[in-house]
Amino acid sequence: MRNLKIGEASQTPVVVRLGVVAAAVIASIIGCSPGAARDRDGNDGLARQFDLKVRCLEIGRRFWEAEFRDLQKGQVAVNPRYTYAQELNTCIIYAGYISPDQQSEFLIDVLTNQELASSIRTGATVFGLSKDEFATRKKSFFPD
Repeated sequence: MRNLKIGEASQTPVVVRLGVVAAAVIASIIGCSPGAARDRDGNDGLARQFDLKVRCLEIGRRFWEAEFRDLQKGQVAVNPRYTYAQELNTCIIYAGYISPDQQSEFLIDVLTNQELASSIRTGATVFGLSKDEFATRKKSFFPD
């Protein structure tokens, strides 16, 4: 039997504990938790969808606060809506503002800051999609 140095006996359990903690953290990041495994089997897919929607709401609110909170005088914000778009694997926000001479609506992928559709209407002048075209595009993400 070899002689142990001071502290050597306690290092092994610490290393093992660190390894277990690291594995748990990595598993949660990449979705290998017991709940995620159930999702892949289809047993708990609704819980996974709910989690994605909640995360989208949190991310979308931060995006809206940064981009649409400080409007110019006379502009009124449209109530934002958020949805997790499974087909695009991203979070979509519907946002916009109305002023006496302009209506602006946007669909934006908040994870990439990519505008998916917009409609800016000033009197008879339209930039982007028409009101009806935008409504159709919006309905593909927000059916109700």
